[in-house]
Amino acid sequence: MRVTSFISLLFALLLITGCSATGTKIQSDKLSTINKGVTTEQEIMTTFGKPDSITTTPDRRVLVYSHRKDNSTERSVAATTGSVLGGLVGGSIGSLAGGLAGRSVMNSEATQEILTVEIDTKTNKVLNYQFQQSQ
Repeated sequence: MRVTSFISLLFALLLITGCSATGTKIQSDKLSTINKGVTTEQEIMTTFGKPDSITTTPDRRVLVYSHRKDNSTERSVAATTGSVLGGLVGGSIGSLAGGLAGRSVMNSEATQEILTVEIDTKTNKVLNYQFQQSQ
């Protein structure tokens, strides 16, 4: 019985640990291929793929590539931990241990990258670009 309860606890902890990524992964080693006044919009899209957003004004088009990777770990195990620890330890001590372990804990590790490329609508070439990376 204790082995089964312990395995259930480990399984529950594995289920609530997460990692997610959104947006287009920016290959920073390819940034050197961007040359103001030379590189075309089509070359940008061939190199980096479809942008996450495009904003157009009469004289320029802004392509935005963004990528966010979130390695946050959240543990909210009140019900599962309380019952498992109650079974392992027994009685009121198990209930107390379950209550203490059942709190939500967040460990956040997120990184974000944003590439913004301004295109001249007349020449269809890069006016300016900026790459930002943060943690």
